[in-house]
Amino acid sequence: MKIAFEMHPVLSTEKTGVGFYTENLIRHTIKENPKNEFIAEYFLFKNKKNTRAMVREYSGMLPYECCFPRFIYRMVSILIPLPYRWFFRNDASVRHFFNYIVPPFAGGKNVVTIHDLGFRRFPETVALRTRWLLRASLRRSIARADVILAISEFTRQEILHFYRCPPEKVQVLYAGVDQEKYHAHISLAEIARVKNKYGIDGSYILYLGTLEPRKNIERLLCAYAQFKQRHADAPALVIAGRKGWLYDGIFQRVVTCGIDLHVHFTGYADDRDKPGLLAGAMFFCFPSLYEGFGMPPLESMACGTPVLASNAASLPEVIKDAGILVDPFSITDIADGMELLYTDDKLRAELSQKGIARAAEFNWDQLSKKLFTIYKSLEEI
Repeated sequence: MKIAFEMHPVLSTEKTGVGFYTENLIRHTIKENPKNEFIAEYFLFKNKKNTRAMVREYSGMLPYECCFPRFIYRMVSILIPLPYRWFFRNDASVRHFFNYIVPPFAGGKNVVTIHDLGFRRFPETVALRTRWLLRASLRRSIARADVILAISEFTRQEILHFYRCPPEKVQVLYAGVDQEKYHAHISLAEIARVKNKYGIDGSYILYLGTLEPRKNIERLLCAYAQFKQRHADAPALVIAGRKGWLYDGIFQRVVTCGIDLHVHFTGYADDRDKPGLLAGAMFFCFPSLYEGFGMPPLESMACGTPVLASNAASLPEVIKDAGILVDPFSITDIADGMELLYTDDKLRAELSQKGIARAAEFNWDQLSKKLFTIYKSLEEI
């Protein structure tokens, strides 16, 4: 088979969940199926040398690059269906688009991954440009796709709710955890190195993710302030992640809640530092309003760190009984969950073991085998 991957989600120095999902599936699919031909398709970014270097990291792929501006192609193709195959002239039998959009006339069989429909459920939490692009393109993208991959059953149901498409066309392919990287045996030396790098002193509670409205960080901060009033000796709250959009209110909230001396912002956390950050935390907080899957809680669970997460969207499906689930709209409920984890050592130990077992069920090798089976089924049609 000749399988082409759209590489854009991984061509960033500050990857988010979509990028890590794409990266792991590509790497493991190539590793598990070395006799097949894999093609990397990408529009060159401004820094051509850097883009090419990132693509070369994926050994076993034949690069196909296009110098036409990607943003212009995406905008124009909404109005005028410029054939994608004009820009990438190869005879791939299957093309996988990992970030919602199947362009017009791509050629071959087309697979698309849809991560969530937050722009439909919570449009106010999604950047205007992204919201406009998805509203203008997603319906046609779904029609063009031969297979639609949802990253959770929750997301699958959301797709079927908002769009007309045969249920059998939408399949679930979860995210996984790199068990060699995220595990319960991170050394104390590694934890100390990471804490020193990011200026973290003593015990801490951790949030790790993009700073944006959907992540519900402002309510987390209010809950932490309430929790801190109950327990003056409570650990600091560490907020790790890059700035997304509409993040100014987060920094203002720290001041208005009077917790500026107890909240530490690290900025974007390098990928190699994430296991140490997660393993070193007393517990991990992720009260997101809406997630298609939720990789950070799963990675935290793999490291043996107890998780507090919202009881909304896909998170109960992923976490099940291996974490504390709270109402993301209730500041008091979030604060109560933090207090429970802080005061109950036995509960933390129990959730740590449950979390390790639950995370072990999400294996990239098994997921990549399922993905390749889907590719093969398309070849036979």
